[in-house]
Amino acid sequence: MGKQHVSRREFLKLGMVATAGAAAVTAFPKFTMAQVNTVSLSDCLEMGPEEMAENSRLVMDSWKYILDTVATIQDPDIRSGVQGILRDPAPTLMADLMDSANREEVYHEMLSKGLIKDISFDKFLPLTRNPYRPPHPFIAAPGSGYSSHHSYPGGLVSHTALNTMVSLSICEGYKQVYGYALDRDVVIASQVLHDLHKPW
Repeated sequence: MGKQHVSRREFLKLGMVATAGAAAVTAFPKFTMAQVNTVSLSDCLEMGPEEMAENSRLVMDSWKYILDTVATIQDPDIRSGVQGILRDPAPTLMADLMDSANREEVYHEMLSKGLIKDISFDKFLPLTRNPYRPPHPFIAAPGSGYSSHHSYPGGLVSHTALNTMVSLSICEGYKQVYGYALDRDVVIASQVLHDLHKPW
């Protein structure tokens, strides 16, 4: 295997990135895993998703981190928009789709464009009791289905908190090393909302 030459300048840049990353890790909020609540399986099975999330120290620390971080968004319109979605993550398009004719029209258009496959009309965007409310709150949503990542009540919150922390750390690293001033408001909003319809 041949040797690779790394210039002094490249080596210093790599060192600065590593230092910025280490500094960012120390700036992360301390999640208090020592105070974990222990719940029996039978008690857990009696809980709904929201109660499970509220009894998880990991989820509640993650939720507090997200809310505190969103509160630092400087642009009031972006901040209030993100806070509104966290409070009520129902997709606004669902109200129009409660009408059967509208749903059928959208279904056939998507089908004709190849955007949906193997989904019958009766399974397409199932009706809900109230299209203006999500089936459960953001805090209780899983991060994915049960065969994938963070598939527990509150998994979306812990997943989102970590992504936000890592993104802000990368932002800070680019600022320190290269002098890039990324828009912190956009970084926070994009990470907090990257899975905004998972509660649905």
